[in-house]
Amino acid sequence: MNEESRLLLRLLARLAAYPDEGWAELLEGRDSWPKGPLHAAEWERCGDFLARRSAEPLLRQMEEYTQTFYLSAPSCLDLTWHRWDDERVRRNALAHLVGLYRQAGYACTAREMPDHLPVVLEFLSLAREETGRWIVETYAEAVSIIASSLRERASPYVPLFDAILSVFEALRNGGPR
Repeated sequence: MNEESRLLLRLLARLAAYPDEGWAELLEGRDSWPKGPLHAAEWERCGDFLARRSAEPLLRQMEEYTQTFYLSAPSCLDLTWHRWDDERVRRNALAHLVGLYRQAGYACTAREMPDHLPVVLEFLSLAREETGRWIVETYAEAVSIIASSLRERASPYVPLFDAILSVFEALRNGGPR
């Protein structure tokens, strides 16, 4: 995976995480974001999303994030929740992710589950290509379910998830490198 793809995944992880004061810094640094042709549409979506969200008071952003991702099951960011109903299978999938993270030297914090989308995106920015492809193939459907739920509710997070789905599709197909 090329450096532009890794930077984009880190930005997507940051934007999919709980909003905080750091978003203003991201917006200020927008002009320094890569302008490469590989992910031009995704960078633009991220910038537009960030500009719109940053125009709202932080407390409002936090409330909307909580309502969108923590109080609505169809848009829950814990990816295994969408994939496995059986708690035992889900626990095994979570343990497998923790094992992949450890094997790669990635320190997953105890604050979020290992399948929490921002955590997964951050890991993908660091992971070896074959590991990343496996994660994308395993969890792309869960991300699509979340995106569909957001579209149905005309959520402001739709452009962000369109960018995530686009990057997942590129990773699934083995490019851009």
